[in-house]
Amino acid sequence: MAKVNLVGVQTLDFETKEGNTVQGLKLHLTYQDDNVMGYKADSKFISKEACKNLGITADSLSEHIGKMVDLETNISGKIVSVNPA
Repeated sequence: MAKVNLVGVQTLDFETKEGNTVQGLKLHLTYQDDNVMGYKADSKFISKEACKNLGITADSLSEHIGKMVDLETNISGKIVSVNPA
């Protein structure tokens, strides 16, 4: 589990050049990293299906924007939970 600052939530819904549909949420995060002066910025994608299974919505995350959250991932690095820190 990692403590990160949730700085933005972006809803994605678009078609790729290959014709595939991408739907879900992109979480924009900052966190401290030993190799960076200041904060490192990153983003993580959660598919629409994973959001549904985890009970995560853009609205449920919006109240946490600008706050520290606990971000838990599985062995593959996919988000399995986002909770207030």
